Amino acid sequence: MKAKSKPMVKAQKVSKPPKKADSYTVKLDLQGRIVIPAPVRKALRLKAGDNVTCTLRGSELALTFKRRSS
Repeated sequence: MKAKSKPMVKAQKVSKPPKKADSYTVKLDLQGRIVIPAPVRKALRLKAGDNVTCTLRGSELALTFKRRSS
């Protein structure tokens, strides 16, 4: 009698955060919005509804993210 084999479980690909040197140039639309590039959203596991904090540091804009609590 042949032993039943367990079903294979697919391994999930783990995204690495973008390297510090990775940068993207994005344009503001007419309403002043920008789109966070897909590789960044994917690496940081950002979803619609996540909070974004915009901080002005001199002439630079820093974006920080806080995921919704489940």
